[in-house]
Amino acid sequence: METNQHGHLVLECMQLLDMEAGDRISVDDLAEYAFGKGVGLDELENAIIHASSNGWIHTTDDQVYLTAGGYKLLNPANDNSQTIILPN
Repeated sequence: METNQHGHLVLECMQLLDMEAGDRISVDDLAEYAFGKGVGLDELENAIIHASSNGWIHTTDDQVYLTAGGYKLLNPANDNSQTIILPN
């Protein structure tokens, strides 16, 4: 996984689940999604760290929460397009 894809994996999974700010997913479920995409454990860890350091998610114990910032990134205001371009 390239560095600019870290964190996007986490957001991609959350978007597929149609999550809103404050919604959570277990680390186990996120890992299952990542492994299904051929992503290894080290890459998943980097993805979680990247998304967290950008403020898109926060973690507590075995849960990953979508933050308001992550939600806004996935759902830009007043944008009816279906194309989402995630920043690095």
